[in-house]
Amino acid sequence: MKSSPAAVWSLDGRRFSVRASDSGLFAFSGLTGTVEADGTVCSLNDASILSDFEKDADFEAHEEYMLPCGIRWIRKARTEGDSVLLETVLRNESEKDIRIGSIGVLGGQADAGASFSVCGDLKDVRFFRWIPWSMAIEDFDRKEQPYSSCTLFHISDAATRRTLQISFVTVDRMNCLFQIDYGCDTGFRAFSSVCRAEQYRLRPGMELRGETVRIQYFDAPETALETWADEVNARYKPDFEGTAGIQLGCGSWGDLYTTDRYDLRDLEDSVTHFIDEELGGFGMKFIHAGTHYLMKDGIPGNWLAFEPRRNGPGTYVDMLLDGVRRGWTYKLWFSPFWFFGEAEQTLEENRENLLKYEDGTPVVFPFENGWEFGRGRFSHDVLHQYFLDGTHPKTAEYLRKVFTQYRALGARGYMMDFLAIVPGAKPYDDTKLPVEASRQVFRIIREAAGRDTHIQTAVASSPCFIGCVNSARVVRDFGESRPQAPFPNWQNSNYCFHDYHFANIHSFMQNASAAWFTNRKVYVNDLNALLIDQPIPLEFARMAVTMFGLYADSPVAIADDLRTLAPDRMRMLKQILPRTKGIPEPVDLFDRTTENGGCHILKKAISTSYDNYMLVAVFHSAPAADAIREEVDFARLGLDPEKKYTVYEFWNSEYYGIYRKSFSCNVPPGCCKLFRITEKREYPWLISSDFHVEQGNAEIESLAYDEKTLTLRGVARRPKGEYGRLVFLMPRTLKLKHHERINTMKEVIDMQTVISLPIRFSSDRETFELEFEKLDTCMVARPGWLEYSTEAEWLEYVEKHRSQYPANRVIE
Repeated sequence: MKSSPAAVWSLDGRRFSVRASDSGLFAFSGLTGTVEADGTVCSLNDASILSDFEKDADFEAHEEYMLPCGIRWIRKARTEGDSVLLETVLRNESEKDIRIGSIGVLGGQADAGASFSVCGDLKDVRFFRWIPWSMAIEDFDRKEQPYSSCTLFHISDAATRRTLQISFVTVDRMNCLFQIDYGCDTGFRAFSSVCRAEQYRLRPGMELRGETVRIQYFDAPETALETWADEVNARYKPDFEGTAGIQLGCGSWGDLYTTDRYDLRDLEDSVTHFIDEELGGFGMKFIHAGTHYLMKDGIPGNWLAFEPRRNGPGTYVDMLLDGVRRGWTYKLWFSPFWFFGEAEQTLEENRENLLKYEDGTPVVFPFENGWEFGRGRFSHDVLHQYFLDGTHPKTAEYLRKVFTQYRALGARGYMMDFLAIVPGAKPYDDTKLPVEASRQVFRIIREAAGRDTHIQTAVASSPCFIGCVNSARVVRDFGESRPQAPFPNWQNSNYCFHDYHFANIHSFMQNASAAWFTNRKVYVNDLNALLIDQPIPLEFARMAVTMFGLYADSPVAIADDLRTLAPDRMRMLKQILPRTKGIPEPVDLFDRTTENGGCHILKKAISTSYDNYMLVAVFHSAPAADAIREEVDFARLGLDPEKKYTVYEFWNSEYYGIYRKSFSCNVPPGCCKLFRITEKREYPWLISSDFHVEQGNAEIESLAYDEKTLTLRGVARRPKGEYGRLVFLMPRTLKLKHHERINTMKEVIDMQTVISLPIRFSSDRETFELEFEKLDTCMVARPGWLEYSTEAEWLEYVEKHRSQYPANRVIE
């Protein structure tokens, strides 16, 4: 394997430069640094170089500078393997507090002597944009500027695949952003890598450390992203215990906000009874019990004040406790950093530990139009949003009380929402940065909620919460519906299509594909909600089911009303059950920009006790008029291109054939194909199953072929009452001994026979057995029906007409 080039760097007199040891493909020179202090940006270009310091033995370069604002800037760099690590520390040497807005740990402008070189063809350069919910591969030869990315500056050359990555490898104190201003007409103008301190108060004599930067060159853009995730994972060692599999989302409860029509207790009884009858065998016992409709008046802050029952005594606490007794657990929505002052008791109970400004007045914002909070059209014209001080001991005391009580009510999952940090406040412990304060809140919640509780972030797929949460949403509000009343949303509908957030299949597929490298390293990647019932188009539903089925690590919120789910869509839902493990990886992510179609191919290697095979999704998610034609290259999938592989397409139930090297397929706009690629056997073998998207991994317990008796035996597992088919491929030299209730189909292109074996589960395990015998005849077709009838005639026909078949299809 070719090794990546080392980073060659220098730090000399305020200036930092870096290039690859064997190439100048991407190189920076003359970079410096900046700090926003008390609202003014100070540059190292204006600093004096100090000599009165002791060098750190752990670093090869160590320089210190004095900025006019009274801040001593300490910069250290060292080589670590093929990379360079850069650390920045600010020390306040003035006699007053200094507000630090941000630290530009590495940056520069062309007009101040900095430069960035691209030695390849500019049209081949790709910029990887990591912005939560807006990930993309961008062209670097456009006129629009700048290019921005959180945490990573990742730039690669499509022709050579060479990649430069500058990244923050510590992520637990500040949110970080990279930006480069580069135009195809103007060239390089500016670069910055910023740690956001959010107006942190740096006291005299105190130090503020920036996040650590790593600079490294790679031979493949995917390797660069995976290496970053591995390093961050090794530093923080996050624990994913308590990660949820599948839950019943609130969509399954109907339009719950219309509380004058429904009683939640009656709804839960009907829904959970249906699940026990229809889906009980899959172990579903996790249900969304959103605080939006459980808490009184629907106002955040009424965390322990619950909505009274419409058609009975008491509140919905009784409903939760009854569900716990029947084995159900719950997932709740929660905003841990803020609440509304209109909530009962919460404001007075937390007045001492509210987040406050310097003068001691609480941070409060008017919240107009109510959005999705409050009963009636809106219970208040203007709500008042207050914030908890995460560093105050009483905040910890209050959150422990709330989450301990929630645990007793069966809460084992939370969607934590609206996690923006208010800058400029004066926290109780002002030695803590805002991100540190928010991580402290999450640690308190984790302790009270229990290690077996699933905690996810709803709007912040930022790595800064690593180790504090189980999962983070890497897509927008995909699959979510909204109540028709009493809120403004879409007025006469609870779901929309072709919008930006809720049903944008291109955004969904591209964000999920590009985020593969963070999964189970930073957090579990969460795809949000699955909503597939009619009138959602069938192809859209197939693409969503394909993604959720392959993305088996992702928690799933079922957003459909299961009681009315169309039978064909119920079957599709079951095709992602039970949850397995792992997620797919992009194959062609950097082949084209997101704007020009983006990623089209995902792969997922499956390893079982009886077989290893590859699942490949080929999809066309971009709005377009024309179909795409994709060549699926076995080598790019990690398969041996010289071996023969059987290819089967799941959604069309289609045997594609046997191939070497590659095969091609056409995919119309908005459609998806899912292939199972299995190494060819000289005996009958499983090539697919319609029970589950992973086609054998979830439902086949064992499978073996006996060469002596010519018998294929196996054991399948599925809940009692389930029905479906297993698909096998039989060589033309064999035939079934017994074929009652078994469908067979010969594909005359290659004379292989496809066997469809129906199975109805009378218990949760079913054995199956197929007996074969030698086919003692030279005939391959009925005389007169085709241009050949014997095997010799057929092989001669194939030889003469070989150009009519795909080049890599094996016909022998």
